[in-house]
Amino acid sequence: MEQAKYYYFRDEMRRPVITKCRLETDVGTGIGLAICSPVDMPCKRVGRGIARQRATHAVKTKGNSGPINREHVVNLVYSLCDDLSCFQNGKSVFERNGG
Repeated sequence: MEQAKYYYFRDEMRRPVITKCRLETDVGTGIGLAICSPVDMPCKRVGRGIARQRATHAVKTKGNSGPINREHVVNLVYSLCDDLSCFQNGKSVFERNGG
């Protein structure tokens, strides 16, 4: 059984520039992060889709993605949300159940 929860982090203009998806499954939890580019118009639907896709990939591969390596993205993440510090290793994270 899968259950997804979404969290939105907004900039000073109240735009949803970061979307976090926490996907609970029988084997573990996948967490996916979608970060809106500064040149794009933020859209919750698009952010949810990208974040869900990354969370699903984390569960299927039981692993993390590559690192977030664009400096402006790292700065945005940490300026808006301290609780996303687990994403220092990537835009998707897998947490095994019971461990």
